[in-house]
Amino acid sequence: MFKQIGNFQFVKVCDIKPVDKNGLILENYPQTRYKNVKNLPLHKHGKGPFCKFKISLEYNRKAGVYALVCDDVVKYIGECNDLGRRWNAGYGQISPRNPHRDGQQTNCRINNLILNKVKNGKIIELFFYKTNKLDIENDLIFKLNPEWNKTTGRQNIAARSNKRERGRAQESKYYELGEYLRNSNKQIEVLSYNEIEKILGSELPASARKHRPWWGNDHNLNRSQEKSWLNAGWEVAAVSMGHDVTFRKNNP
Repeated sequence: MFKQIGNFQFVKVCDIKPVDKNGLILENYPQTRYKNVKNLPLHKHGKGPFCKFKISLEYNRKAGVYALVCDDVVKYIGECNDLGRRWNAGYGQISPRNPHRDGQQTNCRINNLILNKVKNGKIIELFFYKTNKLDIENDLIFKLNPEWNKTTGRQNIAARSNKRERGRAQESKYYELGEYLRNSNKQIEVLSYNEIEKILGSELPASARKHRPWWGNDHNLNRSQEKSWLNAGWEVAAVSMGHDVTFRKNNP
């Protein structure tokens, strides 16, 4: 199952289902098990109650952007380098230390929000977009302003986005090509020069039609065109100069 969020097609991971017993959701207060020798107070999201849940281990070590959806409304957008760890050892398992001062407030807050929604009969769906371009999170938060994304604020997101845009200036001309490849479900994409120009919305330079090195995969990421396909997880496999280009996914 897929869901279009912004300009990206997210895949459904699962419904978030807290552990239950005899049809009742098990609520817990892990902070009571913490040996609080420094007498640390609870932070503002540390009171609880909390719950436990897990997602499939197949999502371990998968980087990307995730979305929590309730009643077909995006409630939260986040990014991670390891989706399985982020959910199974973060949101879904609140440690005794986390509810206290300097603990991970976001884990506690999201866990409690999920618990309250599920207790009220709501279904929380987790969606995922696999990508190494984690700055997509900023774009979606700024565009959608999800209810549960409170910690940074739209102004801070806008400032970070502007800074990122300046750093991405060299890539921007070929950004749409990278996004096209990133969203492809194929292992091989053969695109004519005309098709590439339609994707880009502009003409390719003369050097792209005359010089094979223009389509190189030498990881010289100062070259904006090369950066677009390599960062999307693809490489150029073959070029028919002036006619078409064969792209191959390098992380099937």
